[in-house]
Amino acid sequence: MTYHPKFDPARDFDPTADLQLTRDFMHEHGSALASAAHLLGGSAAGGRVLRFIEAVKESGRITRAHRRELSYLHYLLSLENVGNPGSLEAALFAEIDLSSPEVEDICLLTYLLTELLERIAAPEAASDAATAAYLGDAV
Repeated sequence: MTYHPKFDPARDFDPTADLQLTRDFMHEHGSALASAAHLLGGSAAGGRVLRFIEAVKESGRITRAHRRELSYLHYLLSLENVGNPGSLEAALFAEIDLSSPEVEDICLLTYLLTELLERIAAPEAASDAATAAYLGDAV
């Protein structure tokens, strides 16, 4: 029989630890993320990443706004809007040489950002996922 510890948001989610993980991630990858965002979303996207880096440095905790910015960045790096022919992202993506090293960097950054998002998942999202998994097993 496999033992599954009871889900405890107070124990399993530490907003201070989430903030530190985010700060560490942005410290290590922030410059590359800003460059990738600029390449895929223009100067506004690059600037948005730089403002996010500063916001995380000055914050005392991870906020919903921080999570939204990380989700936006993941959306951008995942090329979600590239299929929309009228979008800025589609136009900028069309200019990228797919054999350039930047493409590999974007893929790696997307993977690393996905890992960060999974590690700092909001308690309510994890709780909903745990509930869905439980109910799925019970049906």
